[in-house]
Amino acid sequence: MRKPTLQKAESQIVSWIEQQEKKILKEKVLFSKLNEERVHWKLANYLTPAKIAGYLIEKGYLHKHVLTFANKANPKAKQLNHIRYCFHEPNEWELIQSLGKEGYFSHSSALFLHQLTEQVPKTLFFKLENVVRKIAPKQANLTQESINYAFQQVPRQTHYCANIGNYTVYQLAGHKTNGLGITSINYRGAIIQVTDIERTLIDIVVRPYYAGGIDEIIKAFQNALEIGISVNKLGNYLRKLDYIYPYHQAIGFYMEQAGNYRPAQIDILRKMERHFDFYLMNQMVDMEYDPTWRLFYPKGLR
Repeated sequence: MRKPTLQKAESQIVSWIEQQEKKILKEKVLFSKLNEERVHWKLANYLTPAKIAGYLIEKGYLHKHVLTFANKANPKAKQLNHIRYCFHEPNEWELIQSLGKEGYFSHSSALFLHQLTEQVPKTLFFKLENVVRKIAPKQANLTQESINYAFQQVPRQTHYCANIGNYTVYQLAGHKTNGLGITSINYRGAIIQVTDIERTLIDIVVRPYYAGGIDEIIKAFQNALEIGISVNKLGNYLRKLDYIYPYHQAIGFYMEQAGNYRPAQIDILRKMERHFDFYLMNQMVDMEYDPTWRLFYPKGLR
């Protein structure tokens, strides 16, 4: 008895597609599923998962996307290709979320999603936590000299990016935080993950160049209070994140610069210890000093 062709099995395949809960799959996962189902569809052996997928793409039931991340600073570096097969045509945000189920949008992308900025992003930041940070004693090996040296250097930035739709997408790597301050939202019909407002404010202070700079950060702090922020929650996040550097000094400074936080809210940051002088960002040339926060900031900011 001859095995049915793909055309004859098409109704069964379409019915199977409609039953799939997950609409975006990695190539390995899709091919494994198709290999299992081809037995039920009684397809000939020569109809491999790749051929089945090709037929479904040709018929419009399946869409293939290749997300290619290249190193802008080193064109000779290995490219990272992420192949995704979709049972519908996803928007860019949904496609980016498929890079990792525990990944999340951060920094300026989160500012946009929480309406903390008026800037419409052309660049998106998506973070995957894949590094377990070694636990060290608080302020281990931290000295004023080491802080001074670190903030005189060019800040660390990722160079791996991909063009996805109308966006340039940077994939960030970070330490595992066990989902601290990560929330799910529905954006343009897709469920995506993003840092909440409090975690977002911390992240943009730590990496201001992923947020559009100091002026954008001040606006974000202003808008966050109007939209709704828990400074207590932000303080709890800081304690759990347990940074070596005293970023709370910069956060308190930003709250003062925002001009709309109550003294009691700022006091939550002010009560945290300040053992060292700190910097608002890297490689500042003309600086002024705030003795309350023990913080250097660009001259003329106030």
